[in-house]
Amino acid sequence: MANKKVLKPFVLEALQALAKEPRQTPLRLARKLSVDPRYIRPTMRTLHELGLVTAIEHGVYEITALGQTVLDNNNASSSVNGTLAAAAQTQS
Repeated sequence: MANKKVLKPFVLEALQALAKEPRQTPLRLARKLSVDPRYIRPTMRTLHELGLVTAIEHGVYEITALGQTVLDNNNASSSVNGTLAAAAQTQS
């Protein structure tokens, strides 16, 4: 069985926040997402290492094209899953 890491719930929210308002610090993101800054900082470092965000200056992040693609694919997947679930309910 493949070892898969589960993303923290606020990871996609952080990407969404960066997509809406680029150039954010971890502290600002933590406030927007109502998350303890101690959790956001390591998450942003990991997202940076994965290429989903870029540090445009020390401690200021923007979403990358890859991060936007991940966000877009997640939104499409959620939309498809929601549509399928609704269709299944009407079939019952």
